[in-house]
Amino acid sequence: MRLLLSLSLLLWAFCVSAQDYDQTCYFGFSFEISSNNAWGYGEPVITQVDPYSNAAQAGLKQGDIIMEVNGKATYLRHYDLIASWIFDNSSREVKFTIRNLNNSFKEVSVSRYCRNSDAITEDELADWYSLYSLEGNNARHFSLPMKVQAYPEVDFTDYYTYDFIFKEKTTEIDDYIVHQIEKGLNQRGLTRDLKDPDILIQIYYSYEPNKNYIPDPLADSKLGEMRYDVDLQRMVCVPVDSAKNGPTANYIKGSVNFGFQFFEKKYIHPGQLTQIWDVELQEYLVGGNSLQDYCQMHVPLMIAAYPYQSPTSTMKYSVDFKEYNYTGISFNRQDLSTVENVDQNSPAFVAGLRQGDRVLSVNGIPFAHSAFDSKSAYADFVGETMAFRDISVGFYNDKVKDYSYPWYIGSYGKITKEFKKRRYAAGFSYLFGFERYVNSKPFSELTFVVERRGKSFTFKVLPEKRKSANLVNSN
Repeated sequence: MRLLLSLSLLLWAFCVSAQDYDQTCYFGFSFEISSNNAWGYGEPVITQVDPYSNAAQAGLKQGDIIMEVNGKATYLRHYDLIASWIFDNSSREVKFTIRNLNNSFKEVSVSRYCRNSDAITEDELADWYSLYSLEGNNARHFSLPMKVQAYPEVDFTDYYTYDFIFKEKTTEIDDYIVHQIEKGLNQRGLTRDLKDPDILIQIYYSYEPNKNYIPDPLADSKLGEMRYDVDLQRMVCVPVDSAKNGPTANYIKGSVNFGFQFFEKKYIHPGQLTQIWDVELQEYLVGGNSLQDYCQMHVPLMIAAYPYQSPTSTMKYSVDFKEYNYTGISFNRQDLSTVENVDQNSPAFVAGLRQGDRVLSVNGIPFAHSAFDSKSAYADFVGETMAFRDISVGFYNDKVKDYSYPWYIGSYGKITKEFKKRRYAAGFSYLFGFERYVNSKPFSELTFVVERRGKSFTFKVLPEKRKSANLVNSN
């Protein structure tokens, strides 16, 4: 259950001992050594970039191939050696040479973000205290019955432009799919070229109605799977049956077969079209979802598999949703009332808070003075306010119910009162202070009362609301 897992993680994090070194530095991205012949074989490929991180601000993106680190070639180097080049260097910046769908050779300098080893950031705290705000802070997982194939000898770094192949007059659905594919590929660095494209894309789709279908007005609410809508940036229920129980089932409205193929004629067999990539979905529709609705939902997810995806018949995705107030303060893991770091030029730094300050309260809510007190208060709050959660709206992660319950809207006023009770010491509710179940009248300003050299000071902080939905291919 999400409740037990979150509390266990919180306890573990509070018990972490101080490291042997004074600072921890990171850039905000993860990588792996590629075994994919079509994309960066033998080189590190970035698999995830944290929102708002220095890596994200510098322009690094998921799928980028790291060719060099400070001038040292990465090809066929061991993961640990490359990691040492990145993390064991004492310089303020590290220079990466990357290539992607938009660049064959590009240098990017990324600054280190460093903090005291005992510090915990507000980004991490938003995860620790996610049960305060499941509506905006949760991790979701889902899978698609999506088949991906690539030509075994292709190298996708050779292709920078694309266009479409149409055998006959286009339909409204064709135009919409083309628009979605174009938007997705442009975001990934390719450009459309109507004269001499590197890649030619052919779309195909079909829909076969089920002759045994019996209309059921409640089908949409009974059946379906949760999937991520890239445009809306939220999870939605799609009326599909990816298990393919078959057209004999009365609740099946019809079957859909949808995909697109990439061809080239420049390098492999010059002058001859050669298929280099294919992505396809085959599912049964169980409700009122039209073919156009289905395509609108899934084209961005299908494009996300290009170019760094090995052949597969099932695609797995994870989405990390996060929404919290950022002030720039990092707290001490053992004594959460102590300010361990304040980011330069952050809202808290501009307001006047500094390292070493002891936080007494935020918006009148007191801080506990030990990690144990904070953990206990959090556990008590979560346990004693379960009655205010809507147990009929549990999250589903890849068809398995997560038992993570959001707040019942009708109880917002009661939750607000509970947050203000001193025995809970719910000081970190300020991370979600813009929500109505934390403050009945949300306000943009935070009032920090701190102790500095034995004296009390009050600071007004204007936090930055950070919101992100990080989609990652988790195959």
